[in-house]
Amino acid sequence: MAWIYKRGKTWWIAYRPKGQKYPRRESLHTRSKPLATRVKIRLEADRLANRFGDIPDTLLSSAYAEFIEGRRHRAPETIVWYERRLRFFSSWCRKRSGDLVLLQEITPQMIEDYKLYRGDQGVRPVTVAGDMRALRAFLGWCARKKHYLRSSPYADDEDLHKVAGVQDSHKIALTKEDRGLYGHALFGTPLFFVFMLGCYAGLRRAEICAHERRDVREGILSVYEKPGFKPKDHECRRLPAEMELALVLPLMPDSGPAVVGRFGGFRKPKDLGRSWRKLVHALRLPPLRGRRYGVTLHELRYTYASMQIQERNVDIFTLQNRMGHESMATTQKYLRLFKP
Repeated sequence: MAWIYKRGKTWWIAYRPKGQKYPRRESLHTRSKPLATRVKIRLEADRLANRFGDIPDTLLSSAYAEFIEGRRHRAPETIVWYERRLRFFSSWCRKRSGDLVLLQEITPQMIEDYKLYRGDQGVRPVTVAGDMRALRAFLGWCARKKHYLRSSPYADDEDLHKVAGVQDSHKIALTKEDRGLYGHALFGTPLFFVFMLGCYAGLRRAEICAHERRDVREGILSVYEKPGFKPKDHECRRLPAEMELALVLPLMPDSGPAVVGRFGGFRKPKDLGRSWRKLVHALRLPPLRGRRYGVTLHELRYTYASMQIQERNVDIFTLQNRMGHESMATTQKYLRLFKP
């Protein structure tokens, strides 16, 4: 078996002789090799060229090294981010095949298997999403810039291409029993209203930070522009307040934000997510669906969508308006979790 790759202006072929552990490499333009060796190299090159057309085989490791080298103009943190994620994927491919991996052998199924493998390791969904984004950028570069691939493997699978194989398969929605467990554990903590607003109103982080008690009137919760806060896509919306949310409404402060910051006033969305993770970890709630960690803040919106469809029998168009989605495709991503 042989692999062809390019270094500078020279094409090289790497092959593994029988009985040897490590492969050898030879230049395709050398004339110092015996005639029989040069003929074998040419025949192997022709075979690979016929297999993939005019696209020569490329080692995955050499391709991603060239991809990283082409991003030296980026910030050092970005370079390390790409290199770390692509190195993980390359190591996983070698462990899976037990051999050097060709770039042309990567398929959508391999990407899906790698995504599931990272999830089974207990990696956070946002980290898995970062792995998939780095992998998509790398494969797209191979197809567009260097012509190492005819097309990105993402283009062979419509769902993978649309959602980038991302975090949706690792998202979960809380069941009725889980909601009761979390509500009981969080009651009396500073982030109890965060759970209620995210789970029973489907608000985003910034919307939770800007929410006040006066925003709920006559059973209608309003999301609108305020000083220092603008709704996403600048779209104000009104949605019915759930019964569970109406019961805890008297516990909110009469004035000011429902979720008070550390020094008073409004919280920052980034600080809210960090505080939520620390609190859920400190409460030591039982893992959900075999996870090593609890529910994330964004998954409360998935819980709200699940509750509206399965328990309230709301149609998808109404759900789109209540969640503030501009596109129906975004709402459909939330529904993939609980398709029968």
